Amino acid sequence: CQALVVPREVSGQEGETLSLRCWYARGYEGYNKYWCRGAARGSCHKVVETAGREVPRRHGRVSITDNHIFCVVLLTVEELSVEDAGSYWCGVERAGRDIMEPVTVTVRPGLQKENTSLQKGQEQPPSSPPSLSGPALQVLLPTVVLLFLLAMAGSAGLIYARRTRRRRRRKEGVWAVSGPSQVTARWGSSLSVSCSYQPGYKLHSKVWCKSYFFKIFCTYMAQTDGSEAAVTQGRVSIRDNHTALAFTVTMRDVMAADAGWYSCGAVKSLWNNQWHKTEVLVSEGACDPGPAVRGRVAEEAAQELRPVG
Repeated sequence: CQALVVPREVSGQEGETLSLRCWYARGYEGYNKYWCRGAARGSCHKVVETAGREVPRRHGRVSITDNHIFCVVLLTVEELSVEDAGSYWCGVERAGRDIMEPVTVTVRPGLQKENTSLQKGQEQPPSSPPSLSGPALQVLLPTVVLLFLLAMAGSAGLIYARRTRRRRRRKEGVWAVSGPSQVTARWGSSLSVSCSYQPGYKLHSKVWCKSYFFKIFCTYMAQTDGSEAAVTQGRVSIRDNHTALAFTVTMRDVMAADAGWYSCGAVKSLWNNQWHKTEVLVSEGACDPGPAVRGRVAEEAAQELRPVG
């Protein structure tokens, strides 16, 4: 196997520290190791040597360290300069012919020298923004990660709360007030409609109204004040039963004009009303009640309607 292993070429930047490693085979731990400089092994001049010991040795800007455990020789050149570029050799001194392997060292100009080498008046390339590194990055990174996690948790909580409120409102809108979807009454008879509600609406006002203009607006026909007292407005009466959680609407002297869409509702506030729509159908009775009754009913219906939408 090969007695010495070294990189064929190493490179460093001017002003920095350059390190070269040379690995040797077992059995050469106590031998003298050295680094020398020269184009050929015969003309190579020693720069620094170990004298066969592990104690680091220095010569000017150059130091050498031998590690017998890992069988490696470390050469360090501080404050690297352009003049340090050239051919070096890692060697193990022994009787007869030394073991030697070459290494080529190249040196890149430093940043300061690169800037001064630009011609006067020549536009310099824009400098890159300073980057965070070292202690500043170690302090800032955990903070950024923590803020990100807190933001994600807050967003998730907000989304969950919104979805919960939306589901609750949707549920309340469907089930807070319920009743029949369609009822039929004979002309001239009385019509009764019962609507139930959730306990949270017990003490709130209950309403019976007739829809118009594509069921967008609603004309109140009768409304309670939140109590169980019966309220009569013209031909329509409404009464709430808190025990049964239901209210009943009664329309007397039903006529053909009463057919249409109605809503029974519970009013909590101006913007929080819950409704259930019911379609009222009017069929012909066994006999016509006569023009007098029809005229009286029509007159009462015209007087009792009051728009609220």
